[in-house]
Amino acid sequence: MTEQPPTPPQPPAKGRSPITCLITIGLFIVAGIFFAAAGSKSSNRPTAPATVRVVYEVAGTARGVDVTVETATGTEQGSGKAVPLRVEYPMRSGQPAYISAQNTGEFGRVSCRISVGGRVISENESSGGYTIATCHGLVP
Repeated sequence: MTEQPPTPPQPPAKGRSPITCLITIGLFIVAGIFFAAAGSKSSNRPTAPATVRVVYEVAGTARGVDVTVETATGTEQGSGKAVPLRVEYPMRSGQPAYISAQNTGEFGRVSCRISVGGRVISENESSGGYTIATCHGLVP
């Protein structure tokens, strides 16, 4: 009889055991929960400044004024506005607030005021023909 060479050992099966799959899935779930919780901490994200109502006022004895006002989105202008004048704009804390009011007549007094929540940020006054009252400050 001819002798046959010994059979080489067979490699182990290439599939993963169910326990290995469950452990791998479990690790992914735990890692996902950990990273989701770490990303939701409010201390990691800067908070947006609060929005407040800025009140611009013009008063005085002048019959009309030309007005320039700083808003949250830019500058607005108006010509020949009647006095008194009161306008409000939503703005964010830290933004610059500005108003100028120029008397359009030959005589009279013009005053301006900027306030937030009843608290005056700036106020000013001018007297005489074509004079300008200017108020400015930062929104608290």
